[in-house]
Amino acid sequence: MASMCTTFEQIAGSVNDLDKNGLVNKIMNFDGAFPMDFTEGYLKTLNEDQLRHILASAILTKLKHQA
Repeated sequence: MASMCTTFEQIAGSVNDLDKNGLVNKIMNFDGAFPMDFTEGYLKTLNEDQLRHILASAILTKLKHQA
């Protein structure tokens, strides 16, 4: 359980450190368990919290599928 908390904290920290352009770039280039069908134009209309939620969810889902 501690490793999952550490992993979550690391993901949250790394996602939180990104600015809007960094978040959009990471989402656009994310290689996950499923394709993300967002356009760059759409992502740029979202605020940073929404982008962080998308990216963190994608990373956590990828980790879940790797387990």
